[in-house]
Amino acid sequence: MPCLIFFSRKDKTLYSYSINGRLLETIQEDSSHVMSPIIIKDLNFIEILIYGNEKGEIYFRELPFLNIRRKLDVSVNSPVLSILLSKDRKYLFCGCGDGEFSVLTDPNFTTLSQVRIDEIGRASSDLQ
Repeated sequence: MPCLIFFSRKDKTLYSYSINGRLLETIQEDSSHVMSPIIIKDLNFIEILIYGNEKGEIYFRELPFLNIRRKLDVSVNSPVLSILLSKDRKYLFCGCGDGEFSVLTDPNFTTLSQVRIDEIGRASSDLQ
């Protein structure tokens, strides 16, 4: 479902609205900043909001209702400054204020070519 996401620094709240202006969900945050937000689709075409904060945490929230999917600590008390998804959508690059650079990946993610290689490998071992 298409939605609009807003963050209020004043009350540290994420707001999700439908495109018709109906409030869908509000979530109170611990931090006063949402850094480098991006929206991606997972393998099931569910939209995921990914953002960092000034505490070095990265949040993954399902849209439109902002359900938390995952929270990662990528730096100790240093802000997440940038988040970027690789072209092949396998890796998430994260840069932090202390110079830390993290590369994140989902260990459950397999591409179609990887599955085919695994199947060919199993088939050839079954023949022997």
